[in-house]
Amino acid sequence: MNNYFCTGTGRDCSCPPPQPPCPPQQQACPVCPQQETVITCCPCGEDFRRALELICCPQLQGLIDTATYAFITDNFVLGTPIAAAPAGTAPADNLTAPAATYVCGGDNCESLTVSGALYPTTEDGAALGTIVTQVALCRLDAISFDAADTGDGAAANFQTISQFLGQRLRPKRPQECTSLAEALVSASAVRASTLTAGPLVVQNSAILGKVGDVLVMANSTDSRFYFICADKVDFMG
Repeated sequence: MNNYFCTGTGRDCSCPPPQPPCPPQQQACPVCPQQETVITCCPCGEDFRRALELICCPQLQGLIDTATYAFITDNFVLGTPIAAAPAGTAPADNLTAPAATYVCGGDNCESLTVSGALYPTTEDGAALGTIVTQVALCRLDAISFDAADTGDGAAANFQTISQFLGQRLRPKRPQECTSLAEALVSASAVRASTLTAGPLVVQNSAILGKVGDVLVMANSTDSRFYFICADKVDFMG
């Protein structure tokens, strides 16, 4: 199934109108074949944008290190090589040293403006010589970023960011039938959770809430945050 992130006028990123129905048969007109490809919006593209806009607010300026991002897709990781899956029970992940750059603003409807070294999803893979400046929102599994180690220190900034996000993303009472994102937030908010999304493994980290179908998680060991597309989550613990 192909996914499309659709654009309209301005910043309208809605899906295109559905395909018109096949016309009725007339005389020798052949039967219209069934469509095998369903056109849908990408799972979390606009939600990733909304999550990034949330942390680009003035209250968090200077608290996030804009050169410690990682952008994870099924096939590549921008900003860090993948390491072995973490062991033990402490909050952790399998990102080595995220160092991609993202600056708020300057994005378009389908991609984010980024820079950094591109790595394969294999463990300890070497950086590719490819230079990239954009990442397609529809292809993203997850985004990570660190609290800045300035002023009161990374741990203090991490707590401030966590409180800010927690207040704005406080989970609502779950409905009788919930999506995966709602179920994870309702069951695990502010408690340790482990999950995988593409090549990313996040262990024993708090789910603070969600932006649409993007989970917001916090890892206190590395003062690191994650935006993870719930539709890309494979395993949970």
